[in-house]
Amino acid sequence: MRSRCHVLIATRAFADIIVCVYLIQVRAQILVGNTFMTRRQCVLQVAYGLVFENLQCSIGLALGVDRLLAIVTPVQYMKWPARQYLLLLLVPCCIFSLLLASFALWESSGESRVAICFTPSAYIDRAKSAWYGSNIAIILLQFAVHLYASVALGKTTGPSSIQMRKILLSLETVMVMYSICWALPIFASLLLQMITVSADAASIIWVMLGWPVILNSSCNFFIYATRSSEFRHAFLRLFSGKNTKTTPTDRITIPKAAELPKIA
Repeated sequence: MRSRCHVLIATRAFADIIVCVYLIQVRAQILVGNTFMTRRQCVLQVAYGLVFENLQCSIGLALGVDRLLAIVTPVQYMKWPARQYLLLLLVPCCIFSLLLASFALWESSGESRVAICFTPSAYIDRAKSAWYGSNIAIILLQFAVHLYASVALGKTTGPSSIQMRKILLSLETVMVMYSICWALPIFASLLLQMITVSADAASIIWVMLGWPVILNSSCNFFIYATRSSEFRHAFLRLFSGKNTKTTPTDRITIPKAAELPKIA
């Protein structure tokens, strides 16, 4: 938690944990046969999962924006007050997550029934359109932001650009997994709305689409642990109970203005 980027990563990690809990609940309901409930019952049971799933998605965009600002405007980025900056990024993400989940509850009907209480089943009518539209927009914006950040970073020079490249490469690895594990189920579920399949086939497909979502929520830890020595050392200190001093390998230094990367 020694930088603004780390606060955003920690927030995303917390959302990942809650989403994993939500998906475990859905799987447990399937195993015990607790299916075919009303849509309103479904939304009420998994409302927390819907909120944090939306937060998980929007925080990914906030992380991309944060890295882009750090690369394109490094001097101004270091001058912005950390608290106000984080609030400016996190508050819209939280509002978006709560509003979309609340809209799902508003649109839910006590009469229609769903076979499996999974994310797409919790949304209906206008709420489903809002969910699809917002997620597709966020996915495309994330790709655009990370692509622009990569291009801008390729033009930078300076000692601190090496550290930025490491962080951005880790985030790009997360983006690849995100595109496979989250974007794919989103577009697949959208395709299912356009074609006609049997109820049994649809149920099997919805269950299979849940596995990439679970992978998306659980793989980031291993990505950061593999790519960042700072993450590994902090994790070991946290769970070993030892109050070890920070070593040069995991210390985050704030460069001086003259050392900040410059765009050629």
